Amino acid sequence: MVPQGWLTETQPVERDEGYAFEQLLYHEARLLDAERFRDWLTLLDPGINYWLPVRENRFRRDPRGIGPRREDPALFDDSLKDLEDRVRRLETGLSWSDDPPGRIRRLISNVTAFASDVPDARAVYSNFLVYRNRRQDEVAILPGARRDLWRRFADGWRLRQREILLDQSVVLDKTLNLIF
Repeated sequence: MVPQGWLTETQPVERDEGYAFEQLLYHEARLLDAERFRDWLTLLDPGINYWLPVRENRFRRDPRGIGPRREDPALFDDSLKDLEDRVRRLETGLSWSDDPPGRIRRLISNVTAFASDVPDARAVYSNFLVYRNRRQDEVAILPGARRDLWRRFADGWRLRQREILLDQSVVLDKTLNLIF
């Protein structure tokens, strides 16, 4: 698990490094939109945790707070093996919810990168909008935010942690068979 405080918004990275992370996230979105899932897997740290918690509407006075906690239920709480299994499933062509394939577009914005308490790592925050259209009338629009931890390796940056926060407390999608 990633240490508490890994997202330190008080120490932004230099402009050039921030731009490099924007480009990295745009590249990642292009890989996923083009269904180049094997190439996307090369961007992942072997110890990745890919987490999509269930959002719960809570009052501000709730002692649990309004944000998700690690002990809350999750739609995804995936390791590298889980993500590789998902990619293998998509490659079989036997996933009825992906045949015919939907047209998916990932829009990434508000990318900000920060120094991290984790050595050789950066905390990166971004907003996203995922649009999927399948068949004639199946449309899903999924807005949200991501909190990432990217670690530096000899060959570049790799994604170590992704926390995906959908803005919907009830996910309005039939399959949620997506990579955000």
